[in-house]
Amino acid sequence: IPADAGFSEVELIFTTLAGCTSQVDQLVNVLPSPLVSLEVPITCLGELTVPSASIDDNGAGGIDTYAWFFGDNTTSSQASPQHLYTSAQTYFMELQVTGVNGCYAIADATAEVIEPPVADFTVTNACLDTPYLLISASTAGTDAIALWDWEVETLGEVQGEVAEVTFDDTGFFEVNLEVISENGCSDEVTAQVPVFELPSPDFSFTPA
Repeated sequence: IPADAGFSEVELIFTTLAGCTSQVDQLVNVLPSPLVSLEVPITCLGELTVPSASIDDNGAGGIDTYAWFFGDNTTSSQASPQHLYTSAQTYFMELQVTGVNGCYAIADATAEVIEPPVADFTVTNACLDTPYLLISASTAGTDAIALWDWEVETLGEVQGEVAEVTFDDTGFFEVNLEVISENGCSDEVTAQVPVFELPSPDFSFTPA
């Protein structure tokens, strides 16, 4: 098979069982095929997977068709599709592009879909002007949690798996925890923390 596009001479030699040979030469026009490469980023479950394809028609007269195979029994004929996977695992993705001249090229890549973390924390009563610990009870998904980001009403943002705040007023205060994994998957949860007045101890003493 000729390595390059263009006209090439092809020679066919035919030999009979009796040892007789004949030969025919034919000028063949080898048409160019498109060039294609494919990259797929790691995707968090529940988010769209957006593959990145680099395509050059390479003299094939333009790209006529796109055939995507996502590895989960679904396909697409769009030029730049997005795809939502329904379970966390590694998929084999393939793209076939066909030029206007009928020649085609294929590229493939793995599509890794990972479980995101699950944000959680336990709410306990807080006391006015007293250090209060925000303690994450979050669980990691496929990869480890890299960031715990707390947003506390009236107090602002603090970070850490365990963080300390001090409330300067009583009432119910909204606390939001967002956890982000090493690959950027995230989850968040919001709860109300009750803050109570400190008791005012007092006693009287009467000498006996």
